[in-house]
Amino acid sequence: MIRLKRLPVRSLASGARLDILVYTVKGTDPCANRAYIQSSMHGSEVQGNAVIAELLAEFAQTPPLGDIVLVPNANPFAINQKSGEYTPGRFDPTTGENWNRNYWLPRLRGSGRLPWDRLKQKARAQMAAELRARLKSDLPFGQRLALTLQSLAVGADYVLDLHCANVCARHLYTPDYAEDAARYFQIPLILSIPAEFGGAMDESVSCAWWALWQELAARDYPHLPPLQDLPQGYTLELGGQEVISREEARRDAAGILNFLRRKGVVGGRVRKPAAALVCDLGDYKTIYSRYAGHTDFTAPMGAPARKGQQLAQTLQFGAGPTWLSTVAEEACIPVLHHSSAVVHQGSELLKVMTNVREA
Repeated sequence: MIRLKRLPVRSLASGARLDILVYTVKGTDPCANRAYIQSSMHGSEVQGNAVIAELLAEFAQTPPLGDIVLVPNANPFAINQKSGEYTPGRFDPTTGENWNRNYWLPRLRGSGRLPWDRLKQKARAQMAAELRARLKSDLPFGQRLALTLQSLAVGADYVLDLHCANVCARHLYTPDYAEDAARYFQIPLILSIPAEFGGAMDESVSCAWWALWQELAARDYPHLPPLQDLPQGYTLELGGQEVISREEARRDAAGILNFLRRKGVVGGRVRKPAAALVCDLGDYKTIYSRYAGHTDFTAPMGAPARKGQQLAQTLQFGAGPTWLSTVAEEACIPVLHHSSAVVHQGSELLKVMTNVREA
C-alpha cells in the first residue's frame, strides 16, 4: 500500500503555500530494513524525480519487504526559481547558502547494557525528539526544510539523496566503510568519503551512526554490529542538471532496487555488482580555468584520461582567434564539467578523480 501525505513547508508573501509530497510504501515484513529516498533538494537537479516515479510504479506492483519513504521535489522553493529558461535552484537566494548544507548532525548516545536493536531504537527516538524540539524554534527556511526532511528519514536504515551535477558522468558518494555495498547501485564511479560532516544529508546519517559505533567500540560494547551494517547515507549524482530521461531513470531505478535487495529492503534476486572505480574524497580534484572564453570540453566524462591529454580547449579572440588547451596534469578520470561553454578565468572548469583504484 502506498500512502500520500502533503506536508506544508513554506508560505509565500502572495499567500501561496508550498508543500512536499511524502509517499510512504508499507512493506510486507515489519522486521525488514527500511529506506528513505529524496530528490531535487537543488531545484535544477530533476532526474531523481523520474527515478522516484519509476520506483513508485515498481512498488505499486510489487511491495517491498521494508517500509520506504519517498519524497520527490524535496525543495519546491528551489524548483520554482527560474531565470529565463534556467533553474538556478542550488543556493538560497536570501542567504547564499547551499541548500544541501543545512542538515544537522545528531550526537547519538548509547548505553552499553542494551542489545544493539534496542539501542538503535532508543537512539532514533532521541533523534526524533531533538528534531521536533529544533523545529519548534525560529529558523531560516533552509534549515527548517532540511530538519523537516531529516525527521522523515529518522527511521530509515538507508538514506538515498538523489542529485545531479553540472554536466557529468553518473557517480555516487559513499561512507568509506560501505564501499563494497555501494557497488550494488551499478554506478561505475564511487567517491569514498571519511567521517567528516560537511552539512549534507548523507553525512548527517553516516557520520552520526559512525561516531556512535566508534564510541561503543572504545567501551568494549559486547553487541557491536559489523561496521557495514550501520545505517548509511548515500548521495547519487544521476547525470546533468536541467535534463530528465525516462529511459535512463529506468536504469537508475534498477540500480537502486539492486542495492535495496542487497540490503534486505526489497525482495528478489540480487545482481552481481558492476565493476567500479573508487576515489578517496581527498583525491577528487577541482581544475579551475586558467583562461576566459568559450570552452569546448573535449574529454569524455567518466573515461580515463592520461597525463598530458587535452581535457578542454578555450576559444579567445585577440589579433585573431586562439584556442588554449587545458591538459591533465596527471592520470585522472574527468567526472563533471562546467555547465556552460561561457567560462571566466578562475571558474570551476572540471572535477576529476585521481589515484583511482578498482573495487
